[in-house]
Amino acid sequence: MTVYSIPLVPCLANIPGTNFSKSERDILISKAWFKILENGEFKIPNDVLIGTFPDMKINFFEQPRGNIFEKFKNKSQYPHFAIYQELIHCEIVIDDRNWNTVMPEYSSHDLRQKERTIRLATETFVWLLKLRGFQYFHTPIMLRGTSIKDIWDTKNNSIEILPLYHKPMSAPLSVSVAEFGRDYLFPEDIDWVLKNHLNLYNLFYEAKNFQAVANALKHLTTDVETEVAMITIWAAIEHIVKPTTNIRQTISKRCAMILYDRNIHPDMNLSDIYREIIAFYDFRCDIVHGNKPLIKNYDKPSNKDLKRLDGFQGSFNLFRLLIMEIIERGRFYEREELDLFEEKFDELQRISENQ
Repeated sequence: MTVYSIPLVPCLANIPGTNFSKSERDILISKAWFKILENGEFKIPNDVLIGTFPDMKINFFEQPRGNIFEKFKNKSQYPHFAIYQELIHCEIVIDDRNWNTVMPEYSSHDLRQKERTIRLATETFVWLLKLRGFQYFHTPIMLRGTSIKDIWDTKNNSIEILPLYHKPMSAPLSVSVAEFGRDYLFPEDIDWVLKNHLNLYNLFYEAKNFQAVANALKHLTTDVETEVAMITIWAAIEHIVKPTTNIRQTISKRCAMILYDRNIHPDMNLSDIYREIIAFYDFRCDIVHGNKPLIKNYDKPSNKDLKRLDGFQGSFNLFRLLIMEIIERGRFYEREELDLFEEKFDELQRISENQ
């Protein structure tokens, strides 16, 4: 058996050269604490069983202070942990000793295959947390050989570090420009994440040619420029709805029909949803084709800048709603289904026009 730890590192808390006050830094650190808002009260559980796979959970712990240099098998790896040591309080922990009970073939896998499975189980769980709004953390490293909570009891020369997404300048994809995202979850968020973890894991274990969707999920916490993020989001949306001819209208019709069928926007009719999506797509085209920048002045954004930021946030939320629908149904849309969505859209529009 092997124990793995994936620490939840606060966003932006250790950017080189910053002059955060202690209180500002403490706020950034606390945003990565895994906490639940229930009946108006914040709760920080000592551990949360994830349950999709045996012995997978979230731990909350006190900072692992002091020199633990000798615990690392390769001493040159220790600095890659040390830069986060005073920032982290939460970790995803995996003990794979019983994973063969849910995946009989797991025991026969070599270490590389096992760790590919562990990475996917971790990634998909993290993506679900971020899709539900808990976004103020990133996961740059994975420890092999211990949990951080138990690091003091670990033998010397036993811990190894594996890279995940080492991007110290990362920030949540959406909250830097709009009011989405929070530093806590509601009980219904936890229920949704736990219910859908295996769905998302299976989607990316079995699916082929959905790298554009995976790229967008990997960038839910990102260090890329907003314009690049916008292009990444729309590449994922196009992969989901598979437009054919007249891409602008096809994308907008199919997306609008999916959201309308799910009653995502009960206060909007189908035509309104369609017009909003087509406006978001036009913002995307302006960026891709170099017609207009997303923001002309980040220091003092104009009303037009703010409107384009709304277009970015709307694009992000459209992707979020589409991928959440796919996760819940447990499969991507087939082309035949998407063709039917488009036909249904046209039919409903004809009926509306004749009333």
